[in-house]
Amino acid sequence: MLAETPTVSIVIPSYNRSELLLEAIASVVGQTYPHWELIIVDDGSTDGTADAVARLSDQRIKVIRQPHTGHIGIIRNEGIRQSTGSWVAFLDSDDIWVPEKLDLQLAELEKGKQRWIYGGFELMDEKRNSIPFKWGLFRPLSGDIAEAVICMDTGVSISSVLIQRELLEEVGMFNVDPTLLYRGDLELIMRIAVAADAAVVPCTVVKIREHRGRITSSLNNPDERTALAYEIFMKSEPPERYRRQALRKQAFYLSEASVRFMRSGQFRQAAKNLRRALLGGDDLRHWLSAVKRGLLRPVSRTAIPNNTSQEILKGNKS
Repeated sequence: MLAETPTVSIVIPSYNRSELLLEAIASVVGQTYPHWELIIVDDGSTDGTADAVARLSDQRIKVIRQPHTGHIGIIRNEGIRQSTGSWVAFLDSDDIWVPEKLDLQLAELEKGKQRWIYGGFELMDEKRNSIPFKWGLFRPLSGDIAEAVICMDTGVSISSVLIQRELLEEVGMFNVDPTLLYRGDLELIMRIAVAADAAVVPCTVVKIREHRGRITSSLNNPDERTALAYEIFMKSEPPERYRRQALRKQAFYLSEASVRFMRSGQFRQAAKNLRRALLGGDDLRHWLSAVKRGLLRPVSRTAIPNNTSQEILKGNKS
């Protein structure tokens, strides 16, 4: 399956994270597998990122500077276009790889004909101490894992993934829909899993840093962002059974998003989400649980309109 000593292109998107970025780069430089190139896409940083990387004087590291876009799909796609390897890997600028990451995954790919591979991940704090997961579930599944990915029966961290370049091009790389500013990695992995069987290494290959500057930690309503990723995935016209699974999962996250909207007094948006969730096939018990959780813990009781319950149940069409 693998060409002899394949070159792996590693893409790191970064914006104003020069200190953390240098740690991520060090984890690439420290790989036991030496045949790689590192493409850092600097999305208009103002903290001296490009200069900090230039001082490393490593010919395998290339920095691409571009005006700030804030769209990680666009940033990653630019890194892919500027790379030359037959295999592509991704690493977020606040995460770090274990030294054997590439060696372990390439060795596993040698055993079969899979075109992509992922691995285990851990969560760490700002001082690199391991901490419990707040989200995600990694299960080392291989083969046809599309259903498991869509239903989130296993979690795939984009920083753990190694993908054949041709497969990336076949599925269209990252989606650049202007509304998909976050969770574009989930949307891509769903398309990848539908298109090709996966290989996996069961051990940890990446450590994900939990910190105040992490994008997913700063989202006001992450469940709404996840629901949007499913909506955009369905536009790729997956096989019907996967579309139905994605629709139900989107419905689940729409219900969860409605809880946050209700608690912040945004009842019109909550009503819209709950109506879509019900039509999308969310489990009725989960749907009712979301309504109950949202109504029992509002941020401001004065923000609750008198017709809240009726509005939620009939849906808001405005």
